[in-house]
Amino acid sequence: MDDQHIEFLITRKLSGEATPKELAQLEAWICSNEQNQRNFEQIRRIWKNSKRPISSQDVQRALSNVKATIHKEEQRIPQRRLVQRWMQAAAVIAMPLLLALGWYLGNQSIGSEKLYSELIAPEGQVAECILADGTHVWLNAGSKLQYDPAFSGKNRQVKLTGEAYFEVSHNPQKPFLVSTKQLQVKVLGTSFNVRAYSDENKVETVLEEGSVEMMLIGYPNQNPVKIKPGERAVYSSEKRNIQIQEADTYLHTAWRDRKFVFKDADLKTILYHLERFYKVRFHLKNEAMGETRFRGTFEYDQNILDALEAIEQTTSIRFRVDGRDIWME
Repeated sequence: MDDQHIEFLITRKLSGEATPKELAQLEAWICSNEQNQRNFEQIRRIWKNSKRPISSQDVQRALSNVKATIHKEEQRIPQRRLVQRWMQAAAVIAMPLLLALGWYLGNQSIGSEKLYSELIAPEGQVAECILADGTHVWLNAGSKLQYDPAFSGKNRQVKLTGEAYFEVSHNPQKPFLVSTKQLQVKVLGTSFNVRAYSDENKVETVLEEGSVEMMLIGYPNQNPVKIKPGERAVYSSEKRNIQIQEADTYLHTAWRDRKFVFKDADLKTILYHLERFYKVRFHLKNEAMGETRFRGTFEYDQNILDALEAIEQTTSIRFRVDGRDIWME
């Protein structure tokens, strides 16, 4: 997209005249890098503080520091590959940046007109973005969020694969729904975490503020399960039930700060999280080792050897590395 088209999309958005397709294009541009987010916020402030429609001069001034980059990149590679280039750059510098890998411009649609955006956090990255309704979203590594950028209809519905933390913008007239493969979380305005990776047989919801309701998908007559702040609800696909327990919420949301935080966790659980993040395979000498208790904090940007050395220092366990296989003895 050139700067004239961006100007057109921003003006349409702020005037309330943007179509779902235009909103999807604009949001993909906003979320593609942090500079674009700052530019859009600057333009929105100008619009809000003025009594007149925003002028092209205002738009040009706010976008001047990204024009050259946009033109340069568009000349070198097609639009579809632009997003891949931004994703690669974000992975190199390890910034908390949400990557819009695609906005479905007619290629994929649900219904006749509704268009969906897809937001992805690549492996090894924590990503974040503010949706069109003001909801703040963080995505953990390897997670994906799909949604209608216009939030048309009675609800603001998003589909999650992986793990995400939401600070939902309050709107009693339009509830916010997070759908996973097995269940749905309904909120009006709150802060909570949902973990629903496709290769795990459970879905977890941890609530920090407000209140949420959880319902199993495919059981419309079932009463929703409500959880309160400081509680963790776990749905087991094997038992097909939801259990609620008190939780130290930061243990489940520290990933937003790019940290693994464990408090009296067994080694089996710790190694599971390290395997997922670092893409390695652990082998224990015996099953009893997996019950060893451990507490500590690992930074996302640490080498896995740093984490293993921390385990060695507090236990009698030693490790041996062979490629992507790690043997614990």
